[in-house]
Amino acid sequence: MQHSPEITQKIIDLKKVGFKSRYIGKALGVSKSSVNYTYNRYMEAQVPVQESLKCYCFIDIETLPDIAVTFKRFKANLGQDNILKDGGTIVSISWRWMGDKTAQGQALT
Repeated sequence: MQHSPEITQKIIDLKKVGFKSRYIGKALGVSKSSVNYTYNRYMEAQVPVQESLKCYCFIDIETLPDIAVTFKRFKANLGQDNILKDGGTIVSISWRWMGDKTAQGQALT
């Protein structure tokens, strides 16, 4: 997602003015996620992380879903009797400390 310096500067300038990422992407011929990625990297470089904030950890936990029997597909309100197998088992976890560039993680195989 590395852009030319000209495109990168246009993304930064348009975001500073207040344009939405989708509009910027269409105008410059790049994806919305690419616009967000470029601007976020720019902002990270501009604002140094204070030592006092490095104690924050961002965590993402993925679990198995419940398995249920139902006759409805939408707006179903299921009771405990409909549950065949309880989910909730953790299958993966990832974390990143504020200020670190890389995330870490573990997953069941």
